[in-house]
Amino acid sequence: MSTPTPGWHADAKRLYADGVGLGEIARRLRKPRSTVRWAVDAGNERQQHRDRVRVQRKAIAGPGIRRRVMRQPVPEPVVAPVAEISTKPTLPKISMLSASEPEPMVRKFAPRTRTRPVSSGAERWRQIHRAMIRAGKLPEPGLLEQLHH
Repeated sequence: MSTPTPGWHADAKRLYADGVGLGEIARRLRKPRSTVRWAVDAGNERQQHRDRVRVQRKAIAGPGIRRRVMRQPVPEPVVAPVAEISTKPTLPKISMLSASEPEPMVRKFAPRTRTRPVSSGAERWRQIHRAMIRAGKLPEPGLLEQLHH
């Protein structure tokens, strides 16, 4: 069962017989160089490919077997045993002061928040997109897209 060869194969073979290089044929016909090489069968490439395939299939199939080797089934994954989960509560340990101890010093904690300076390029893109949304050129962003802006 072979498919009919495309019309450009004959053109490529004629040009190759006339001495035109593979790169030039590929450029003229607007085809990849490897496709043109296969079409003109430069350097007996097709027969070498067939020979390689035949050798590989014989190595896989072994002697006397003339059918394709079926793939081996994928083994079932090994399920790891479930680890025992402790039923003890894992609350944090705290210590309470007795009534005779002095009041501890109260320290206020205010974490520093770092903010990156806004990129001027990114801000310009945002302005352009907002203007296009207002003009009706882009659809209104959904909730998920609004979260990322």
